[in-house]
Amino acid sequence: MWIARLIDGLPQSHNPQSKSSILNPQSSITLALTLLLLLVALPSAAPQPSTASSIPITIARHQPGAPITLGVPFPKGALASPDHVRVLDAAGREVPAQVTEVTTWEPVDPSVKWVWVFFFAGDANRYLLEFGASVRRTRIAAPIEALNNPRAAGLAEITTGPLRVVVRQGDTGFLTSVQLDIDGNGFTDADEIASGPAARGSFADVLDDAGVDSSKATVLRTTLERGTGPLHTVLRVDGEYRYGRGDNDTSPFVTRIHAYAGRTYIRVLHTWIYTGTPDHHRPQEGDYPHVATQGERLIVTDPTDTGWTRPNDRLQGLGQSLTLRLNRNGLSPVSRTQLDATPGAPGWVHVSDGQRGVAVGLRHFVEEYPKELAFDPATGAMTAYFWSPRGGPMSFARSSNAPANEGAVENWATGLAKTSEAVWFFHGPGTTTDDVRRTMQLAIAPPVAHVDPAWYGASGVYGDFAPRSAREPELQRALDYKYDWMRFNQVREPWFGAFNHGDMMNTFDGTRWSVYGHGEPAQDFMWWLQFMRTGDPDVFDTAQAFSRHLMDVDNTHWPAGPVFLGDTNYPMDWWNTLTAPKATKYLGVGRRHAEQHWMHILSAHVWVQGWMASYYLAADHRALDVARLTADMHLRRLWGEHELTGRRLYLSIWNLAEVWDATKDARYAQELEVRVLKMLQLQRDQADQLALERYGYANVYATHGLWKYYTMTESAPVRAALVRNARAVRDIPPLNHMMESYLATIHGLSLGYRLTGDQSFVEEMQRRLEPLRVDALPRPIGDSWTRADLFTALERASRLPADPNRLRPNAANEYTAAPAPRRAIWSFTNGLRVFGWTTAYGVPWALSVLDEVQGSRSPEVRK
Repeated sequence: MWIARLIDGLPQSHNPQSKSSILNPQSSITLALTLLLLLVALPSAAPQPSTASSIPITIARHQPGAPITLGVPFPKGALASPDHVRVLDAAGREVPAQVTEVTTWEPVDPSVKWVWVFFFAGDANRYLLEFGASVRRTRIAAPIEALNNPRAAGLAEITTGPLRVVVRQGDTGFLTSVQLDIDGNGFTDADEIASGPAARGSFADVLDDAGVDSSKATVLRTTLERGTGPLHTVLRVDGEYRYGRGDNDTSPFVTRIHAYAGRTYIRVLHTWIYTGTPDHHRPQEGDYPHVATQGERLIVTDPTDTGWTRPNDRLQGLGQSLTLRLNRNGLSPVSRTQLDATPGAPGWVHVSDGQRGVAVGLRHFVEEYPKELAFDPATGAMTAYFWSPRGGPMSFARSSNAPANEGAVENWATGLAKTSEAVWFFHGPGTTTDDVRRTMQLAIAPPVAHVDPAWYGASGVYGDFAPRSAREPELQRALDYKYDWMRFNQVREPWFGAFNHGDMMNTFDGTRWSVYGHGEPAQDFMWWLQFMRTGDPDVFDTAQAFSRHLMDVDNTHWPAGPVFLGDTNYPMDWWNTLTAPKATKYLGVGRRHAEQHWMHILSAHVWVQGWMASYYLAADHRALDVARLTADMHLRRLWGEHELTGRRLYLSIWNLAEVWDATKDARYAQELEVRVLKMLQLQRDQADQLALERYGYANVYATHGLWKYYTMTESAPVRAALVRNARAVRDIPPLNHMMESYLATIHGLSLGYRLTGDQSFVEEMQRRLEPLRVDALPRPIGDSWTRADLFTALERASRLPADPNRLRPNAANEYTAAPAPRRAIWSFTNGLRVFGWTTAYGVPWALSVLDEVQGSRSPEVRK
């Protein structure tokens, strides 16, 4: 039988490890918080070699003059300061660049771990990133001017040279004024090219039974964010939408404005949070039963309540608007929606009076429908609709009353968010349509830069994973074909829409897809890993869209409660926070997989890894904001002692380790110490396995999370725990979830080899890789395939076994003597959920080990 085949040939005995205590006075677990608090006493990084090193940079979708931002990791001890980094062109000439330190290897080492590199592309698409103790970057002589006064009625003003934008606190919402200095003789009132309409520079209008309630936008605070420098400035604008009717709660928004030295365009990312009541169901006292944060007054689900499917507060319109100061005589109305945008059509509009002009383009114009771009010459209003009223109001009611997971009938739409991206371009005379089109490409299909794919794994920031190569083609195809298959379906389903785009469904029966994944298990991180392995810009786009969806739509952001920021608040603000409405206890909790994005939440269903990769690789500031919400949720221990068991424990360690790494916040270090100790204590009662067999698929959470923690602390007990776990899963493979659990141990086995050099871990790892090998298709995945033919071909190419359908929890035919055939949940043509446990979080690290043991690089045992 299937299980017998799995265990055939395994050692028949298991030698348990000693049960001596993991705690010792020198443990770097117990010292982690102390180290963090004593960073000033740490020695400086080890001396770097005097000779400079360099890393190749390649720009995909290259466009001369385009702004380029990329995140670059560095190995521990390799870089002492971001000042020791510069960019060179192919001729060895230095390119003006801005380098920002993002995080370090502290507390174990003060050297730099991640930087953001910013520069403007030249005529070529290849560059070198040079670093080392002898490297010094030339200071830039013509910086951006950024002024920020966060006091009440204050303003922020950014001058790029020819462009000045002003954002004032109060009833504005977007840009108060935009000036374009065409003559180069300084700014005057005559240079104003656009202004924001009062309280309607941005808007989020709602519709309920009483009709449309138009928003009024108020800017509360402006902040210059990390990454601001002489070439590139990032201004964060916090505000709220206020409504005329008292039953509509204020709605927070965050707008980030990116401005660039010498350029007359800005990139804008706008995040809106839904604070409405999504439906008309009958309120009940208590919490939803499967969330269960208290033991009494749990809601009894009532599928007969038709209010769940009747919409209440709907989104009527969402967007940004500017009043153009152009000569409007002879200008015609402009309107473009996704209905006008055939494949390949531009998602931008342009208006010019012959002397000056303004253009605006929207990212994912078709994919995130219903968007609209409009210009009204009667009022001079140019509007970028992130949700167009012409598409009809957006309902957040449930689509069905049928009970779903755990028999629950719920709606968790309140508190979801949406981030939209636009590029606004302001120009003078002599600008051609081709010039506008090239600039609008920065919104439609911006350039994507990456370093040599081998560098990401070699840096060690995510452990030793291998780039795509010609080695082990059957395992390379196990990764490449899967991602290609998912992108193939994403376009053809299509999984589009403002609140759908980015996510992908989980289950395919050969004809129909069902159930959105909602991230499990960090599906966006899988795409970021594939981008690092390949440098593929289309994979980058998919990863970025996935992360934005998961961090916004599939998380809980409101009510967030009062926030006191200290140096940007007046003294009375502290007292105001004491009486302000409190935050929801579900803040930072994610959604469970379902047919809709807001049907269910679950205690162990939010992953920050992809968001953090988006933060590091794409300089996405919002990603860290949302990741901190989730990390803070772990600090609250919402589920009490239950949270310190099973997959909730394993996942929380992985999440907290990622956020601690980025923030160096001592609160996360302290909580991590407790949780890691708990996990290591539980290991002793689980036959030395880190993950309880019930949650065997969670092996990847346990090993990746502990490895991340180990790289930051070099904890001897954690190192020993990883080795014990590798021995345990080598000798007694977990089979509770069959292939999900069995293959989820591949990463743990690779760590066993890394930490000991023991070839037995490699031998067992190779054995478990066998069912993941994929045969070659006759041609690449693309338009030449129908979905039916590609489905059949991929299933034939896959070597994954069928599902024996025995002894599986919740199976309809549980324990029957002759189970009916069932499509395996790990089938190659299903979605990415199980793929994370079987393949995505194991194979890239296994390939790195195979490269080493097969002689393509020298062996390395981690001390």
